[in-house]
Amino acid sequence: MNPRDLHDAVLNSISLDWKEGSLKLSICPVSVDRHFVQLVASGIRDLQITREFSWGPSNSINECAFLGEESLQRGRVEIQSGDTIEFLCESWKLERVEGQHANA
Repeated sequence: MNPRDLHDAVLNSISLDWKEGSLKLSICPVSVDRHFVQLVASGIRDLQITREFSWGPSNSINECAFLGEESLQRGRVEIQSGDTIEFLCESWKLERVEGQHANA
């Protein structure tokens, strides 16, 4: 799965493991099989989250993108509420969560 495929996916939760420096976003994509995925970012150096609902309430993703900055990656997840989750990390991956899927 590509980060661009997350448009309209539902963001369920965000967790940060401070000791490990890892960020996990639990997401339910709008794909046919609707298996949950996790966006996992490791080596977190910076994290900024807004939750102001300037476009109105929503937990659906508008866009997700990553930009390289030398050895670090800058991730940005924009929610359809106008809020953002921005972070600087060493690496990231999207992984399917086996055994968890949304009801149709």
